[in-house]
Amino acid sequence: LFLAEKTVKNYISNIFAKLGMSRRTQAAALAAQLKSDSSRSKDWHE
Repeated sequence: LFLAEKTVKNYISNIFAKLGMSRRTQAAALAAQLKSDSSRSKDWHE
């Protein structure tokens, strides 16, 4: 299986657009926030 670099860039651009973001750092910050929120909700349920 081979994916061209352009294909991957297009996929990433589409994901960022759906998230309303334009940079990887924004997506990384969102992922960290979601992970933090998820771990807090697990603690609350236990």
